[in-house]
Amino acid sequence: MKMIRTCTNLYAALSMALAWLAIPMTSIAADAVLHSRSGAWAGQAYTGQRPVAVTLLLTETSNKLAGKLHFGSPRNCELRIKQISRTEDLALFSADDSNGGSFCNALLTRQIAMQGAASEATATLSLGDQGDVSLMRAEQYAKLPIDATWERTSTDGPAIALTVSLDASRPGGDAGTWSYAGVRRCNLALEYAGSYGDSEYLAFRRSNGGLCNQFLDGYARLTVGDDGTLGYSLFSDGNGLLESGVLRRAGY
Repeated sequence: MKMIRTCTNLYAALSMALAWLAIPMTSIAADAVLHSRSGAWAGQAYTGQRPVAVTLLLTETSNKLAGKLHFGSPRNCELRIKQISRTEDLALFSADDSNGGSFCNALLTRQIAMQGAASEATATLSLGDQGDVSLMRAEQYAKLPIDATWERTSTDGPAIALTVSLDASRPGGDAGTWSYAGVRRCNLALEYAGSYGDSEYLAFRRSNGGLCNQFLDGYARLTVGDDGTLGYSLFSDGNGLLESGVLRRAGY
């Protein structure tokens, strides 16, 4: 009986010791996940008054960060970046590859800094003399209030049959479709570029051809009116006005 009691006590002590050792290991693992900058980030830069979507996708391997930094239209370029050093509040990166374009190529010679506590959902990306970009984790973005299906009717100007289906949240993400019916009969895939003032801005990712091709390098500006309608203006890459009108929510 004494031997059984001794073995039982040893087993209990060993179990407690193993449980105690497991606590810091679990805590360390949780901290590593909580304080990692890995994941998808999004924000916006500007060229003039036009927002430019910025997306950053980071992965972490052996405590080293690397990823892709993408700039939307009209810059349309991407950098591969890798970590130089990092602390809890600052990560420094170098860009070791660009897919082209003068903007991204210029960043190849600069350090890129990601500032802000790694445990937070926001950060600032410093691009040297190219300015700063405020970023937020992609999953933190909410849907836009104007996400809905909108239509242009014959009472809103020249007879242009247009339907805009919006489903946007974060800069650089899919934002829906821009579709013409009638003689135009073409459509464009949309990307949410960001906001400026009281307006939301969209870039055009691709076209199925026809008249829609003329909009590909341009952008759309959307502004909600006092009556709940959505005013739109389409601009060329050189900021020339191509088309404007008023959209109403489908079914209203």
